[in-house]
Amino acid sequence: MNSILLAAGLSKRMGVQKLLLPFGETTVIETVIENMHGGGLSPIIAVFSREVADAVQERPEWLRIGINNARREDSQVPWPLPWICCRIMRISASCWEICPS
Repeated sequence: MNSILLAAGLSKRMGVQKLLLPFGETTVIETVIENMHGGGLSPIIAVFSREVADAVQERPEWLRIGINNARREDSQVPWPLPWICCRIMRISASCWEICPS
């Protein structure tokens, strides 16, 4: 079953990227991805911040990553409203770049 994982927050309130925090033997985001795939979801289309996308080392063919290029200082509108005004530019088979219109 196809799935979309929206995980592109900038962690402004927490001050640290919570998706990259340790969780067991891995990180929070890697655990989420493993659990989604283990539950039968594939492909997984994940939208991450640049920081999270850069940290995700393992990219199997069933994981496609999009990148929210919004910068922390530019993000004044509450989530998810900025995504309504986005366009997606295909970069490769496994990565898209999300750019404000």
